[in-house]
Amino acid sequence: MSSMQIPRNLYELFLASLRIETKRVALEQLFEGLTNTPNNIGDDVFSRITSTLISWKNLSASSDKVSAKNAIEELRKAYEEYILIGAEQNTSNHSSFSGSRESQEKLLQRYYELVKSDNPQSRGLLFEKLLIDIFGFEEIEAEGAFKLDGEQIDGAFLLKDIHYLLEAKWQKNSVAPKDIAWFKQKIDRKMSGTRGLFISINGFTDGAVRTANESRLVILMDGDDLHYVLSLTSDINLRHLLNHKIAVFSKYGNAFATARDLENN
Repeated sequence: MSSMQIPRNLYELFLASLRIETKRVALEQLFEGLTNTPNNIGDDVFSRITSTLISWKNLSASSDKVSAKNAIEELRKAYEEYILIGAEQNTSNHSSFSGSRESQEKLLQRYYELVKSDNPQSRGLLFEKLLIDIFGFEEIEAEGAFKLDGEQIDGAFLLKDIHYLLEAKWQKNSVAPKDIAWFKQKIDRKMSGTRGLFISINGFTDGAVRTANESRLVILMDGDDLHYVLSLTSDINLRHLLNHKIAVFSKYGNAFATARDLENN
């Protein structure tokens, strides 16, 4: 975890972006507590919440959508500056890993560019490419999207001699059970032993998680998981996270073990 102190103005911009008074009162108390935690422990919590907020597109719950949108945009710019400063500090503190950290910083920057994108189709294609590059960064053998008769495969990778198909979605709503079921059909048409990884930035409905549990083939990953993998302050890399998900699914039948759970263990 980085020891860099988050500037106070970032907390204030975050609160201003909410625009919902009743929630602001509770959050002001929460973040006041976070800023007073020893050794800046609360900074990492704030960072993860902020990275989620700046990806919001639907502001229908706000009484002043224009002001809320502007506040979130201002927060996004300030947060990205903070990320870049932190990356520079981490690079100088870990000179022996400067090459790999520089590559990780670039992956993180590409992710935030996608967060800002207003073109769903273009973002989807770039998201698939980003994921394959993350696999490459982790030295996991992977290939990009390809088409078969009547179906599109977003990618594939090899982990511990097992082949996985990749399904990637960056959409406004959480993935539904039918999406998991359709992905399982793609896997079922392949050689026995093939598995699947479904990555959804905005998560999964409870029904979708149950469908994945019942599939016995599909493990799940969401945007929060991806943030842990890309974060310059996290000790969790993609290979570590995938092995954790596979182990939990194998032992407990839970297809959606998370990086957050892994960090807390």
